[in-house]
Amino acid sequence: MVKIYSKKKIFFLVDPENTKPGDEFILVKNDVCEKCRYFRVCFGDKKIGFNYRITKILKTKGEVYCRLIEKNVMLAEVEEAPIKLSIPSINLVLNVPISYTPIKCAEKQCPYIKFCVYNGHKLKSNITINRVIDRLDCPIGLDLLLVEASPLS
Repeated sequence: MVKIYSKKKIFFLVDPENTKPGDEFILVKNDVCEKCRYFRVCFGDKKIGFNYRITKILKTKGEVYCRLIEKNVMLAEVEEAPIKLSIPSINLVLNVPISYTPIKCAEKQCPYIKFCVYNGHKLKSNITINRVIDRLDCPIGLDLLLVEASPLS
């Protein structure tokens, strides 16, 4: 007999007006969330600092109000997804755990700042780089690569 194992389904509450399948988010805990009665739906089986991709928005009976975004939300099915980060090219080692620290940069208008500074990832953590997406044209002259990485729990 052959057993087929399927991935465990993961759910999250999302804003249906601003979210669609394929969208991604990095899970960040907020004080408002810790006091919410739906805390376990959003955080119970998920990892802080990890990236998640919405696969499906589900129809639910009744309304669920989120105090964080101050509007009604819907249930969505999500899956873990790699995170996109910029790293100095000197740090490139594929499929090996490395220590990651976001790049310090004050170029607020830079198109890549979300991959360097505002990526939602922890200030210092261990990651594995899965693949290189592109070389970045850094306006302050750093030799950076855009990579797809997985945080290590």
